[in-house]
Amino acid sequence: MIGTIENPVFHFVFEFYGYATYHGLVDLGNPLIKKVISTMIEKEDYFFFAINPDQTVTAFRSQLDIPVLEALKINFERYGKTSESPEYYEKLCCEFKKKPDPPGRVFNWVCRNNPSYLDLTENRLELTPRQ
Repeated sequence: MIGTIENPVFHFVFEFYGYATYHGLVDLGNPLIKKVISTMIEKEDYFFFAINPDQTVTAFRSQLDIPVLEALKINFERYGKTSESPEYYEKLCCEFKKKPDPPGRVFNWVCRNNPSYLDLTENRLELTPRQ
């Protein structure tokens, strides 16, 4: 987590040793984020797509190991009822992007406050596996 106790932002770090580090900052005040994290805890699993500027896609999937799952549960129970302002979240993201820790690429979450982006009957991105 980053931010303050009153205004926490969940910080996900995806580290691929010898390749790259990616960061995802999510706004706990967003009902969609709360649902996603709740589902991650329930399923003990996660799956993310990173859509790159060149329209290639990288998929991340993993089961949450016990220590990570327990920390996620505890922090979500403790801070999942908070609701920081979107302005605070955006400011924190802008500051973090200037100097991510550990160094790496910071994802932009495309769905933000629009759950219709998750409706794959309308917003489809056709993917072709790399040969």
